[in-house]
Amino acid sequence: MMRNQMVRRLLTIGSFVACAVILADRANADNRPDISEDLESGRLAAAEESLTKFLAKQPEDDLGRFQLGAVQFFAAVERLAQDSYRYGLNPNMGMVPFLRTPVEVNPNPGPVRYGDIRAMIERFVQGVEHAEATLAPVKDTRLSWKLDLMAVRLDMNGDGQAEPDETLWSVFERFAIRRPGVLRPESFAIGLDSADVHWLRGYCHLVAALGEMILAYDHQRLFDHTAQLFFANPQTPYVSILGRRPGEAEPARPFDPEQIMDAVAFIHLASFPVREPERLAKARNHLLAMIDASRKSWELIEAESDNDHEWIPGPGQDSIVEGVAINRERLAAWRRFLDEADAVLHGKKLVPFWRHGTNQGVNLMRVFTEPKDFDLVLWFQGSGAVPYLDNGEITSPETWAEFQRVFGGRFIGFAIWIN
Repeated sequence: MMRNQMVRRLLTIGSFVACAVILADRANADNRPDISEDLESGRLAAAEESLTKFLAKQPEDDLGRFQLGAVQFFAAVERLAQDSYRYGLNPNMGMVPFLRTPVEVNPNPGPVRYGDIRAMIERFVQGVEHAEATLAPVKDTRLSWKLDLMAVRLDMNGDGQAEPDETLWSVFERFAIRRPGVLRPESFAIGLDSADVHWLRGYCHLVAALGEMILAYDHQRLFDHTAQLFFANPQTPYVSILGRRPGEAEPARPFDPEQIMDAVAFIHLASFPVREPERLAKARNHLLAMIDASRKSWELIEAESDNDHEWIPGPGQDSIVEGVAINRERLAAWRRFLDEADAVLHGKKLVPFWRHGTNQGVNLMRVFTEPKDFDLVLWFQGSGAVPYLDNGEITSPETWAEFQRVFGGRFIGFAIWIN
């Protein structure tokens, strides 16, 4: 009798706890601020403020935390675009890392110095690191958030107005659409979930790693001689001779004869002294964290049973992004790639050396942990890599060729996308 009473009491307590959890979840959902209007109006600061205040009272609300981290990432992209516009970025040079934002030609560009460019990249790195730190505590594996890329506006040119063509879609289009401007959907809603939290964390780590690698070296000499390739009003010792005259229009073609000469000088001057070596160690840590985030993301993707406007599709799911399909063979290959990249970054495997005078390989881990001045031409030639040659197991070129085969010759594109 006493045992039956105890069981009934335990069941009653369990039911009470379950009801309390359900009611708490509902209360959180009811109290969580609706940021859709702020996003549609380009008020990222207002969205961030309301979510920050909410999480101060409800720190366990992981959907609110996911939304806040995403808003902070959008804000970092917006600031980068504003900086690019302010300094008169040449749109034809948008393929350069950290300059690939959908900004128009600024008719009245401000002066730009090398220190301004370093500060611009540093602001972006700090912004995405802040977003990643916000996302890191998320534990809920059942999150769901429908986000329309066409409905999220960003003030790309910093004029205080987020125009209809200044959207998150335009950023996505710049990176992912082969012919930007051809496709203009009325909406592009994606179904974000818990796996996408780790995908976004991985992307934050990736771009932060690229930023840290750039900031580790001094590019002052390169900027002084070739900044006119990228910016309309650079402040360099040679601007009066190499720069465009006031009021002179941008060349109609991506490269005119003078730009070709500047491009040759760019390659010639791609030799950089180490300036802040500790940043390379940070870059390696970011890349390792990116690998970890990708593994967590795919664990959650494989556990999904739905098929709802998937941003990153698993086997059996359809992506809202045309041309992105992951079957079992591709997923297995991606996991092998993560293992291979992890081994290379830990120095357990070496990168093949491209000259035939040695059987050694390049220890990529030491490139990050024992930084030296970098010369692009000498690395291409081979002598620049000699200080990092080691004996050991070398990652097989056949392995990387297999990755290319599995992904239909588009492995790099897939790798950048699925992270």
